[in-house]
Amino acid sequence: MRLILFFSLFLMAFNTNADIGCTGNVTLVMEWPDQCGGNLAYFTDNSNGKWFCSLSEKSGSLVLAALASGKKVTSTLLESDASSCSTIAAHYLMPRYIIIRQ
Repeated sequence: MRLILFFSLFLMAFNTNADIGCTGNVTLVMEWPDQCGGNLAYFTDNSNGKWFCSLSEKSGSLVLAALASGKKVTSTLLESDASSCSTIAAHYLMPRYIIIRQ
């Protein structure tokens, strides 16, 4: 049992996946039912010309609130999706989570 616990902790310590936070102002919001599983798509000034997908109606509300108030959002991506915000290759990426910022 201790060996399994040690091995699990060892693997977690060397996990290289990291989250990449792309923070920017929301500049466009679009509803396109064919994309994003029926949720809103949004574009920021730091998304390398690519669209993000909101995760749900709640996160779509966050995106709309950020657009209306001029606040920034951070769309957090897995490192496997991009190594930085400027290297995002695919459109309509689904972030892990979305944060509205001051």
